[in-house]
Amino acid sequence: MTGTIHLNGEQQAQQNTYLIRTSEVIHSEQEPGNRGYDDGGDELERLREELNPKVKHMNDVLAQVKRVFAEKKKVLKDFYPQESWEKYGIHDKR
Repeated sequence: MTGTIHLNGEQQAQQNTYLIRTSEVIHSEQEPGNRGYDDGGDELERLREELNPKVKHMNDVLAQVKRVFAEKKKVLKDFYPQESWEKYGIHDKR
């Protein structure tokens, strides 16, 4: 049993060493100044300009949905007994 654990530990160490070496190779290939490296700055800025308004809009929509859900949940709690809340997706127990 301990021999198996020791073997598994050695195999894990070898695998970790391989992953570290592979990672170092990948990072050294991506350093600026190497051939084929492009930081994509113009495209990145264009994408940010395109996505920022969309994200802002979606955040506003999410806030509205949360607000409406809270209002509906409060109405439901006021007019229905606690036992029936779960039918409507409210798992709140007092």
